[in-house]
Amino acid sequence: MRALLLIALGLALVAPAALAEDPPTFSVETLAPQADDLQDGWTMGSGDAAADQPSADAIMEIAKAVGLSDLEVYPEARRLTAPEGPTVDVAYIDVDTDPGTFRKALDEAAAAKGWVVREASTPYRLLVVGGTGAGQEAAIRNQLEHLVRRFVGMAETRLMARTRHEDERLASEAAARDFLERGKSLGVDASALDTLEAFLHWRAWGAADGKIKTAEAKLKKTPDDAESKKTIEENKPIRDKEKDAYIALAKKAFAPDRRVPPTGWLPVSVAGRSGGMLLEKKDKALLPEAVHLLEVAVDAETRSPNPTLAYENRYNLACAYALQTRIDDAFDMLEKALEAGSTQPPFQFGPSFLHMRDKDPDMGVLRKDPRWDPLIEKYYSDKIKKWEEAQKKKGNNPHGTNPHGDDPNAGGDDDKGGDEDGGSEDEGGE
Repeated sequence: MRALLLIALGLALVAPAALAEDPPTFSVETLAPQADDLQDGWTMGSGDAAADQPSADAIMEIAKAVGLSDLEVYPEARRLTAPEGPTVDVAYIDVDTDPGTFRKALDEAAAAKGWVVREASTPYRLLVVGGTGAGQEAAIRNQLEHLVRRFVGMAETRLMARTRHEDERLASEAAARDFLERGKSLGVDASALDTLEAFLHWRAWGAADGKIKTAEAKLKKTPDDAESKKTIEENKPIRDKEKDAYIALAKKAFAPDRRVPPTGWLPVSVAGRSGGMLLEKKDKALLPEAVHLLEVAVDAETRSPNPTLAYENRYNLACAYALQTRIDDAFDMLEKALEAGSTQPPFQFGPSFLHMRDKDPDMGVLRKDPRWDPLIEKYYSDKIKKWEEAQKKKGNNPHGTNPHGDDPNAGGDDDKGGDEDGGSEDEGGE
């Protein structure tokens, strides 16, 4: 029965990815959905579960029958109502002891009552779904997708943590990869997982690129440095491989026929930067795909605000619209970009603003429009003017480069600002 149900759901009946067999640090209090977690029209139901449904009391009766207490087995039950369907009872269970005995008893009860039991990525965390027929199938799918979002969210939290040392960064990425594998083990084809995996490839690409650039800088001073040459030789194929994987996963994650993750900074970053990379290729055939990815990023950013990414993605989308000669759309998006950028300090916003005003070829068609000069004047603030003047006095080139570019280390994935006192690291140019 269970195998047939999973096949009907389109879920892979394969062994999950190898995961740690110790109880994880997260609990069902983290995994179980709250009312505002539910999507696709599902709501949190009310009332007591029927006697044959997986209520918290029913789960504890099974645990106590095999000698386990609420210190060893802890359930959280939910009543979920589908948009146009029945109410289904589900339970999330912490098993903080050897799960074998309890799982055997739970499976026996589930077989008798028609419940479906799934591991929430580990034998120590379980999902039990009651109901029957299509309502049960829909609830299983809904809760597996919910678990994917939970694991991706936990990965995002680890990746967002500030790290001062390389070992801390590697530890945060290892934790994120663990949550990625947990999400994959659920057998759900979710764009959120592709987005997370793409971002981890971005990180790996950036690490390899950083090593190459450091080695290249050393070679300028000591051209015969064998260690630097070896570093470049070893990391170039890694950089190319990670970059290709990043682009491929980003395209898959945000393909028009897939649902877009509704919130979080990951889709804002991955969709935006992959769209910017396609834009940078200067290939008209790639423009529609670049526009699609950038529109995804701009839309996602409205739910997960980030001033730096808002400016970058909106600006790139304005460039893409300009290249498509969608002049009104381009001006509308450019003003939204400048509005977001103006909230940044001048050492962050100034270089890009000046490049846009004076150099960016993508803006060529807009510069000829009578709306251009008033828009520039509106956002050419006194702060930027003073910063520009200070950079020129120091002999620095205040012009930056396009936000879109083929550089995983330009600005960093955590969108930190640059050197407040210095000029642009890239001395202008296209």
